[in-house]
Amino acid sequence: MKLKALLFASTVLAAVAVPGMAQPPRTSIIALQVNVEDVGSQRPTTYGVRPNSENVPLAVGQNVRVSLVGTAIVNGVGVERPVNARFHPVAGGGTLELGQSGPNWVVVRGRGNGGNGFAQLAYDITDRNYTMKAPFESGRITFQLTGGNTGNGNGGNGGGYVPGPGPVPNPNEGGDRLAAAQRVAQRLYQAILKQNDLSGRRAQNDIDAIDRGGYPAIQNVARDLAIAAEANGSFDRRTADEVVARFYRELLRRSGSARDLANQDRGFLDNVRLLQDRGLPELVRVIVGSQEFQKVQELERYGLLYAPNDRGRGNDRGGNRDRGGDSNRDYRRPPR
Repeated sequence: MKLKALLFASTVLAAVAVPGMAQPPRTSIIALQVNVEDVGSQRPTTYGVRPNSENVPLAVGQNVRVSLVGTAIVNGVGVERPVNARFHPVAGGGTLELGQSGPNWVVVRGRGNGGNGFAQLAYDITDRNYTMKAPFESGRITFQLTGGNTGNGNGGNGGGYVPGPGPVPNPNEGGDRLAAAQRVAQRLYQAILKQNDLSGRRAQNDIDAIDRGGYPAIQNVARDLAIAAEANGSFDRRTADEVVARFYRELLRRSGSARDLANQDRGFLDNVRLLQDRGLPELVRVIVGSQEFQKVQELERYGLLYAPNDRGRGNDRGGNRDRGGDSNRDYRRPPR
């Protein structure tokens, strides 16, 4: 009887982890994303959070479920895993209303009652099942509000122009050309390089080139950014339809998932094939070269549709750094 009791006790002790003993390694998370879907739709769209951040479009009055997920490496293959976290609104938080929540998700509603059209939702990782870089453990998810009154002077436009950070052109005066150039550059950098910081020398040179050179300079800047993004492999982990859908949303201000956009626009699948066959620079050339891009970015309204007659002198991006006699020219009209 005592022998049986000793055997049972030894079995129990063997099954209990002894403090200090090596534990199995935790799974590593190499990237964080959010899956965003209209409540009840079960058709999510994925946006990057870390290391690359993407703005999440959100219409005023729209309710979306935002789920934090990570790309984990399992047996040498990247797989999606839910990542538990706490959520709370921060910058521009008055434009967001939080609803139901779960371990790794929260329902967000766009209120649009002020601000510059942007709002952020902070997250703090609570999941200890994974390892990840320290900067991943907390961060912000940025929403771009469209439609209604977002406090940008364009409320009630049916989800049209929402300006990015930085100076905003004055619609009553036709807009300041330099401020409009900064807004367009912000849009290009954000969409193509996934970069929001325009304080560097290259970005400042590009803003100046667009200010000087107008639409031809915009096309050249977009081409150069696309070449850099392709060389960096910025979209290597995205399918072609996801990449095209991203540029539709960021550069043409469309909304919806890749499937939605393919159903709405017969040219969407042509652009998917274009990306697959000829690469990112060609896709960007076609989108930025479209009349829709000109219209939604309001290039003519803010004097960026036409370049000066002597463009190209002293600026390899098609601009003209020497204002000279063109300082008072009205660039909102075609050159004669």
